[in-house]
Amino acid sequence: MEDFSLRPDRIYMKLSRYSGEKWRGSLAIGYVCRKEVFCLSWMNTPDFDSILLSSGIFRFFKRLRKEGCIFILPTSRRENVEGFADEVIELVMVIRNR
Repeated sequence: MEDFSLRPDRIYMKLSRYSGEKWRGSLAIGYVCRKEVFCLSWMNTPDFDSILLSSGIFRFFKRLRKEGCIFILPTSRRENVEGFADEVIELVMVIRNR
């Protein structure tokens, strides 16, 4: 828990009640379970800045990447992930008339 800056009193709480710590808690759970792929939920630019940069997730992101983990960071703006990503894959949804 110390490695992910989680408070010990949170260990028995549901992850949904973690508030700002939920991202670190989620990473910690995946790390302990030896997961190699982590997928965060879609984030707009303010959420991306707040969650990835301000909440302390970035240092764990860097650490897990050094250990060979893969992160999927869905966002609508390429500039959100530039500098974080080794590769950016743009998905385009095509709407067809039926």
